[in-house]
Amino acid sequence: MKITHVFLLASLAVLAFSSCGTDPIAADKEIQSSIDHAFVQSEFSNLQNIIDVEAQLSDDLNKTGSLQGYFCSCSTVGVVQNSTNNYTMTIDYGSGCVCLDGRRRAGKLIAVFNGKWNVNGTSVTITPEDYQVTGLNGKTYDFSFTHTITRTGINSAGHLVLAVVVKDAVLTSSDGTIRWESTRNVAWTQGILDGNPTTNVYEITGSASGTSSNNVSFTVSIDEPLVIKATCPHIVQGVLSLTPAGRLTRTLDYGNGACDNEALLVIDTFSRTITLW
Repeated sequence: MKITHVFLLASLAVLAFSSCGTDPIAADKEIQSSIDHAFVQSEFSNLQNIIDVEAQLSDDLNKTGSLQGYFCSCSTVGVVQNSTNNYTMTIDYGSGCVCLDGRRRAGKLIAVFNGKWNVNGTSVTITPEDYQVTGLNGKTYDFSFTHTITRTGINSAGHLVLAVVVKDAVLTSSDGTIRWESTRNVAWTQGILDGNPTTNVYEITGSASGTSSNNVSFTVSIDEPLVIKATCPHIVQGVLSLTPAGRLTRTLDYGNGACDNEALLVIDTFSRTITLW
């Protein structure tokens, strides 16, 4: 259950568990939406962190040329200035390699900034180019999406807040197509000014919706802020509720802050520990 990779985010759930009560697989066979959402949520949290950290390492997008890819050994990162206060950062994974979270990435992420990343009000819009991710289940997903991150300022707790919107996300694999959208606020609670990306901690609030690979629509709300750490590949704390169309709402509880690969799934009176990957 120990995690050795350095990365943030929650990941795809698999079905291997302990339980109590009445098994929802018998009464409620729809669990694929929870599995699909966990993976998509994980990858877009990863993507937000990748862009944010590489922007930090680029000296707040104040220099051009090649940079050191932080999360994947095969990636090259370049920043070019298009015009005054407009920059394009390209993260190129080439034909692919396994990254720090154990997932394999290939293709490119194109991030266009409308200002320097240390200025509140600056936003970045990310789009993929032949971007693929192979999950720890061995399946490869082709990605299409528009992902916007905006620095909105400091909240009452003194934390920088990022407004994160994912639109028209389509993930295609041999299992089918996942569609997903999300609107969230991400509070950067630790590590913002220390120059060390490994100390970053974020809290996520907001909602999401989508359609699973077995064509079931669902909605998601975050009940308790989801906590992500740069030193852990999975969400370490927080609770979300997911409601598939025509089914009971189920909750996913990520625990009390420990970096492990487990979460508690609850449907009605049934609970099971699921493994995150």
